[in-house]
Amino acid sequence: MTKFTAACMMACLLAAPAARAQQDRDFERAKALYEQALSEKDRDQRIRLLEQSAALMKTFEAFYALGNARLDQRDYGRARRSYDQAIALTSDTPALAAVYYKIALTCEGSGNVLEGIQWLQASLERSAEESVRAELRRMRLKAADVPHSEQQVARALATGKSLGAPKIDLQVHFAFNRADLTDKGETQSDGLGKLLADNPYTGYKFLFVGHTDEKGTEQYNDRLSLERAENVKKYIIERYSVAANRILVEGHGKREPLYPPKTEEDDSLNRRVEVRLVPVP
Repeated sequence: MTKFTAACMMACLLAAPAARAQQDRDFERAKALYEQALSEKDRDQRIRLLEQSAALMKTFEAFYALGNARLDQRDYGRARRSYDQAIALTSDTPALAAVYYKIALTCEGSGNVLEGIQWLQASLERSAEESVRAELRRMRLKAADVPHSEQQVARALATGKSLGAPKIDLQVHFAFNRADLTDKGETQSDGLGKLLADNPYTGYKFLFVGHTDEKGTEQYNDRLSLERAENVKKYIIERYSVAANRILVEGHGKREPLYPPKTEEDDSLNRRVEVRLVPVP
């Protein structure tokens, strides 16, 4: 018995006797449309069949397949809505991991790699697939190369909060072996600064946690990571008139790398400023 069949049969069994016959017919028709859609090569027709199936019987499988079909067409907004509907219809961990992965791709397609990273991390927590791990690394490298707007930072933080991990990692560029922000580092901090200036998270403080790569002693990296976090705080306070008491800082040195330090890419991803939301007691 497929998951699609099990879900539909459960809905039919829970129905009142008078409605059960109609639901049985709807179930058979929805199942037939779903199976027809899976073998349909024309994308537009596949979407129409899946929409008809989902209208008759709302199942995770129909909405997930519909999201995939729309993702193939780069219709990221509708794909995302289909995936959101799929999430509401399942508590199965592998199914959630699969749909979280696909949502990450819609985020990237829509231009918000930071939010995509949040969904990939949530997917990886639920199913340790190497393909997800590789995609997460690729997306982190992509995020490190571009500045992020206030809206992108806000969306990523809100997504992390909804998924139980209210934090993001920002790759902020500093002068070599120093704590001074470069021009690029300032640009990379601007989206976060604008967000703090708008003060959307009343009841929270922001904790900036500096991280370094593996090079150097633990004592040296503890100091460097703290100074870098402090300089991001200083820049945001001065540039965006944010109250100093809204930002906390810590330096964790080289103790919490994202990746084992095998390549320069690994080192670049490990050098970061983590931004956490901290509830005010």
